[in-house]
Formats: sequence, C-alpha cells, structure tokens
Amino acid sequence: MAWILTAMFSDSPVALRGRVPRQELGELDSQWIALECLRLWPPSWRLRRTVLSDQEIGPVSVLAGEEVHVFLYAVGRHPDVWTDPHAFKPERWQGRSPRELLSFGAGPGSCVGARFAVEWLTTAVSMLRAERLRVTRIGRYPHATTSFSPPISQLSQI
Repeated sequence: MAWILTAMFSDSPVALRGRVPRQELGELDSQWIALECLRLWPPSWRLRRTVLSDQEIGPVSVLAGEEVHVFLYAVGRHPDVWTDPHAFKPERWQGRSPRELLSFGAGPGSCVGARFAVEWLTTAVSMLRAERLRVTRIGRYPHATTSFSPPISQLSQI
C-alpha cells in the first residue's frame, strides 16, 4: 500500500521511472496500477522453497532437499520478461493476467491471500484516485527488511 501511495501521490517518488502524471492515473485501470506496484515492489523480496525432487533449472542441477531462492524483486525487473522493466507503466497490464505476477508465489505453495490482496489493492487505488493527497519524502532511502518499503514519508491532504 505504501508503494501505491508513493506511485500515485509523490512528486519525487523513489525508484519510479516513467511516472504517470496524476491526471492520467484517473484514466488507467485500477488493477493495472495495483499490479504494476506489486511487480516493482513485491510484498516479499524473495521466496524460499525446498526442492521436492531432483530438477534442472536452466543450466543448474538442484537435488531434492536443497533450497532454492527466487528473488522476486529481480524477477519483476527482468528484461527478458518485461519491456523497460524499471519503468512504472501500469498500461503494460492491458491484456495480461494477474497470474503472470509472481509476487505471491505460484503453484501449491503460493499465498492463499493473493487474490484478496490484489482485489483489496485495486479497490484502494479506485477509492484513493479521487483524493487530493501528497506524499512528501522525509527519509533518503527505501527500507529493505523482510519487505521492501519506500523511504519514510509523510502523507497529507492538499
């Protein structure tokens, strides 16, 4: 949610390239905005899974019992998957499925609340777009802990 507020209401967002002007945000699908924020700033920056059977992952062999780490922050910015991968472009989701997003994992180990989270964030975008808010950055850098959060900021009405 913090990244959505930053994307929608900050005049100098951190790590946002190709920022969408506020007047254009009203014309974009709310789900596209939510999905683009989740692509760029997933709730967790990595997933860890235990390999259940021997596998080949590209040129690498992994054995049953070993751990594989999927770095979601990097996957969401991979140039083989995403055109202009570092840019905030909600329109890239036109004609794409939310299932292409790995922010909540995939398959049997995926987050059971993923669909709810996307719907909740989509509704939040819809409700917030009419607000006259401003996010003023106070901190200098984003925070990387279990999740990746924007710099400390202040939210105010304008």
